[in-house]
Amino acid sequence: MKKQVNIILTGLNGYGKNFVREMLNGNNHNYKLVAVVSGNPEKSEYYTTLIEHGVKIYDRIENCLDENKVDLAIITTPVHIHYKEVICALNHGANVFCEKPLAPTIDECLEIQKLSKKANLFVAVDFQWSYSKAIQKLKKDILSNKFGKVKKSKTIIQWNRPKSYFKNSNWKGKNIDTDGKFILDCIISNNASHFLHNLLFLSGKNLYESAYPISIEGEGYKANKVDGYDTIFMRINTDTNCDLLLLATIATNNVKQPVFEIELEEATVYYNPNEAINIIVKTKSGKVIEYGSPEEGRFTHWLSAVNSIISGEEVACNLNTTLPGIIAINASIENIPAVQFEPSMIEEDENGVWVKDIDNVLEDCFESEKLPNEIGYKWAYKSRKVDVRGYSSFSGVAKI
Repeated sequence: MKKQVNIILTGLNGYGKNFVREMLNGNNHNYKLVAVVSGNPEKSEYYTTLIEHGVKIYDRIENCLDENKVDLAIITTPVHIHYKEVICALNHGANVFCEKPLAPTIDECLEIQKLSKKANLFVAVDFQWSYSKAIQKLKKDILSNKFGKVKKSKTIIQWNRPKSYFKNSNWKGKNIDTDGKFILDCIISNNASHFLHNLLFLSGKNLYESAYPISIEGEGYKANKVDGYDTIFMRINTDTNCDLLLLATIATNNVKQPVFEIELEEATVYYNPNEAINIIVKTKSGKVIEYGSPEEGRFTHWLSAVNSIISGEEVACNLNTTLPGIIAINASIENIPAVQFEPSMIEEDENGVWVKDIDNVLEDCFESEKLPNEIGYKWAYKSRKVDVRGYSSFSGVAKI
């Protein structure tokens, strides 16, 4: 049994700063942060502290792994860099804990899966809710048939991203990088991917599996100056015979926290943090059960990867649980075009862009469980259902 897990972290000035904070402030003696990889380490608020703690700093992951014996690589760099760094870590004998998405395409994810099996190393992805006690307990109860089978599920995300979010980045909102490689950054692959994964995860046939999409249908739109969607209305049918509805935007001027509902044969699951912090299950017999908040411990889930290396236990959110989400994302980008909202629908100021009444549209779709074109919105384009069984390769972005 391993007593101390040696860790490296890639990415320091973005989301990675949360990991640095937790590692440097933690009292767990089972791990050691030995090195970080960053192109601009001096910009980090933790730069001096890292030096004081004897943490080595590199500008390339290859050099870092060549010079250090590492058990776990935590990857928090931009999405289009994940694949290269994950492959590098596995080739150097390190397990991986990667921020979402694992890689832009299913092709890359399947290559990672193949190498992971060959090297006998795990790849975990930080879909945060999957690690939470609340979601884990809920899934176990669903799998035990406590509430009957999952019939349908839905989620709604009403967020906004300022103009600076895209302007200050060379990859956000883009489909392809300067080298011609796929980035495919859009609301479904990035901002809303947690909530898509959550519903697929909770509908999975076992604890370490998510439901696979059989068909997809949807409408994608954009108000911002981006390549892909900033707003998506999507229906997925899964191999567990569940109808899943994903409704999401980052172009609203009325921000709310994400909500989801799951209808089972004998109960309904509710999560609405705008009203209460906990997941609640209401059974048909009138019983109410609280499961806690899926947000609990959101920046410490990497510790499950540490514990897995020490104990040999399976990580909660492994590579296999994430593949169905990647399939749904790639298939949607390939088949559902990103159509520009009509100019009359868009408003903006110096800070941001938003779509007038988009909240009413999303909430209308959520309540009716229909897509905009099915309700009869004049600006909506007609969707088409696509069979995605056996989907294993991304072939390109949908044409308008």
